[in-house]
Amino acid sequence: MTLEAKALPFFNPGNGAVGRLSADPRVAVAVLNEMLAQYIFSGRLILIKNCSLKKVAVDGDKIDFVTVLHRETGDMHDVKATYYLDGTDTGEMLPLAKAEYVTGAESQAQTGELHALDKADPLDMQAVTHCFAVDYIPERDFTIEKPAAYGFWKNYQPMWVRLPVSARWRIRCRK
Repeated sequence: MTLEAKALPFFNPGNGAVGRLSADPRVAVAVLNEMLAQYIFSGRLILIKNCSLKKVAVDGDKIDFVTVLHRETGDMHDVKATYYLDGTDTGEMLPLAKAEYVTGAESQAQTGELHALDKADPLDMQAVTHCFAVDYIPERDFTIEKPAAYGFWKNYQPMWVRLPVSARWRIRCRK
């Protein structure tokens, strides 16, 4: 680790602005592949990539199989497993499986969480964040024209930024 990285208040190897811990996506993929390798090579795990979920077949409260579309070939595949994990940001499997679920923030009475809201709010959700891997090429200038409403968004401060510190802390802790 560099001296500069050691001096930072939070370990953040990718120096990301979205969260306190980020890394080069290629490093993250390499680490995940290494962690899964023993299960893949022993045949205990099949990792299916580049697919979109299209259908969830259920039998009562149990998923029978899922149908996925391979985005590169256009082939549809039915996948039957003992365990299914929805790795999407938006919980795409839930409505397709007609599963019971809630959205937003649950109340303190429902969860017992110290920083939960007093009253549930189904619309209180984290905004979708799109992260990009970028490169810096010193001898090139890729500056684009300022988009419409650039000035507004450049200077915009969300409501919580204008709140007293104690209120901001409460908002941030429940996210």
